Amino acid sequence: CSRAEKLAEVDLIKDAIRELNELHHEFKHLGPVPKEDKEAVWQRFKAASDAVYGRRDAYLQNLQEELQVNFSSKAVLCDELQVFVSFQSDRIKEWNQKTKDILEVQKRWELVGGLPRAKAKDINRRFWSAFKTFFNNKNAFFKKLDEEREQNLQVKNDLVKRALELKESSDWEKTSNELKNLQQKWK
Repeated sequence: CSRAEKLAEVDLIKDAIRELNELHHEFKHLGPVPKEDKEAVWQRFKAASDAVYGRRDAYLQNLQEELQVNFSSKAVLCDELQVFVSFQSDRIKEWNQKTKDILEVQKRWELVGGLPRAKAKDINRRFWSAFKTFFNNKNAFFKKLDEEREQNLQVKNDLVKRALELKESSDWEKTSNELKNLQQKWK
């Protein structure tokens, strides 16, 4: 009973509960006490146990409230992230700014604590799905941009090749007009 009463002062409730469970096992298997003391000893042990369990219940209640607040915060961040899913632009600067913005949302996400187990999987899937969608869209934009640059390079190389072919021409007027045409295409 004395050992159980001291558990009310243990800082880590997890350790106190573990020790209390061991004491319950020991109490149960220790053997009988005189009949006239039996009820008093049990009530003392039960009161010590109830004090520890009361602390545990308060801790768990507080934890559940905290997890629910975290869930609400993460749900707001998921809603915030939805605008990134449909983002499209043809400007590199805008993509870079949106990337900074989404990474800021990710930092805020990571600062929020744990979630209720029953809801964690769905909210995590929702967040990371939107996150990945944005970056897939960004990658597709840059891939398309790279393809366009490659095509432009090929066209410009063809123009250079044609200009070099015209270099040796002696038909000045026709060559001059064609070079002007090539310059227009270059632009």
